[in-house]
Amino acid sequence: MTVSGSDLKIGDAQAASWKDETSQSCKVEITFTPTGGSSKTITSGEKIAEAGKLTVKVTDDAGNSSSKEITLTTIDSVPPEISVAIEEINVVAGLAVTIEGGQLKIGDQAVASWKDDYSEECEIKLFFATEGVEEQTVEPGSALSNAGTLTLTVTDSQGNESTSEIALTSVAVTGLEALKDRDFQVDSKASLLD
Repeated sequence: MTVSGSDLKIGDAQAASWKDETSQSCKVEITFTPTGGSSKTITSGEKIAEAGKLTVKVTDDAGNSSSKEITLTTIDSVPPEISVAIEEINVVAGLAVTIEGGQLKIGDQAVASWKDDYSEECEIKLFFATEGVEEQTVEPGSALSNAGTLTLTVTDSQGNESTSEIALTSVAVTGLEALKDRDFQVDSKASLLD
C-alpha cells in the first residue's frame, strides 16, 4: 500500500484518490482493521497481507476531513515454500517422523521446513511409498522401517499446495543393536542358537 500525492494504491491498483480546492496539501491517516482483529495505523509502503477494512481519512489545512472505508479480501494464489535440507537420507529402522515448529524431522534431524506469506498455520500431510506397495499416509510420530519415498505436502489456508519428496534409504543395523529385542537360546557350549 502506497500513498503518492493524492492517490492511494494497493499493489498497482488505485484504491482511492482525493482532492481539495483550497489546500495545497492534505494530511492522510490510514488505519487497517484485520477481520476479527484490532485496528492499527499504517504508513505508506507497509504490506497488508490479510483481509480486513482499510480506512482512509484525509484532512485539509482548515481541519475539514473526510473518510472512506475500503474492504480488502485476500486473494492468495501463492503456494507455501518448502525448503528441503536433505533430499536423500539414510534411515535406521524405527526412527520417528515428527513435525515441530514448521519443520519435518526424521529422528532428531530436520530434513525439511516450510513457510507461507499469508498463512501462519498450514495443513501438513505425509505419504510414504515404496516399490510394489501402495502409497500410505504417515501420521506424525510414526516410525519408518523401509526404504522408499516420503512425500511432504503443505497446504495453506487458501488451498494453495506445495509438495516435495525425500528419498529414504534403509540402513541395516549391525553389531549388538541388531540383536536387541530378540529371543535366544544358549546351549552348553555358549554359542547362540536362533
